[in-house]
This record gives sequence, structure tokens and C-alpha cells, in this order.
Amino acid sequence: MTLSQLTETSIERVRAALAGELSADALEADESRVFHVLWSEYMAGPNPERDLFVAKMRAEGGYVGEDDYGRLVRTLPHGGIEVIQESIDAVDSWRNELAAHRREVARVLEALEPLVGGDRNRAISWFENEHLRDFDGLTADALVRQGKAKAVIDYIEAIARGAPG
Repeated sequence: MTLSQLTETSIERVRAALAGELSADALEADESRVFHVLWSEYMAGPNPERDLFVAKMRAEGGYVGEDDYGRLVRTLPHGGIEVIQESIDAVDSWRNELAAHRREVARVLEALEPLVGGDRNRAISWFENEHLRDFDGLTADALVRQGKAKAVIDYIEAIARGAPG
């Protein structure tokens, strides 16, 4: 949505909000998007009002916005920021990594369970605690965290075929 796409009434409302004559909270969704774009452009340029506003934000703290990484942050009194929420992309990425890790753990446990009599708890204990000589004493858990789930599964399958473990 751009300024030219708004009705004349909406344009007046956005201008009033930019001038401080109308609360930005009172704007409709399309008006608010245009307001934020225009406000960002205004604040990005050098101007005394912006400098005063930034100084006030630093001194008081408590202002909320997004940083350059898309994280939701709050200013702290006398400078600095506090991350309130990671960016949606970062959270999605983290969730995807976690889901992939869980899938790899499940694959390793499925391969291991027949070797421990089908006992899931024993499989989990081995996965977390057994130091594997063939992998410099690392546990299966540590190896999966390093992205080596296939190597762990190959190792388990070799033991199942009779290789020493």
C-alpha cells in the first residue's frame, strides 16, 4: 500500500498522525502501513527532531521496535537494547533445526532398539551415555548433534551384523 493508493480522507488521517495531531493507534490497517513507511523514511534522514527523539528513547528506555535482524527489541534506560522476541525467520529456522534433530534422534533410536531388546529406555540411556570408542569417545547424542546420525546408524547396523562395538 502506498500513499497514492489511499483515499483523500485516509491521506489526511496519515498526515495528521505524522504531525502528531492524531494518534497512530487510531489509523486503519492500510493507513498504519503507509504511516509507518513514511515515519521510517522521515526518521532515517538527519533532522533535529529525530535526534531529540532518539536521545529521549535512550534516556527513558522502554521503547519497542525491530532491530536490523528483525528481532523485537526494547530500549533500556541510558542505552542498550533487550531482545524481546527473536525474528520470526530465526524462530522458524530454530524450529526446523529442532524438528530435523528430533527426526535424526528417532532414526538412531529405531536402529538401536532391537539391539537392547526393544527397551526404549535402555536405547535412550545408551544414546545419551555410552561413549563410543570408534568415535573418539563421543556419545551417539553428541554425534547426532554434529550432524553424524548416519554414521551412528551405520555403526549400530554393523554391530547388529556382528561387528565388535
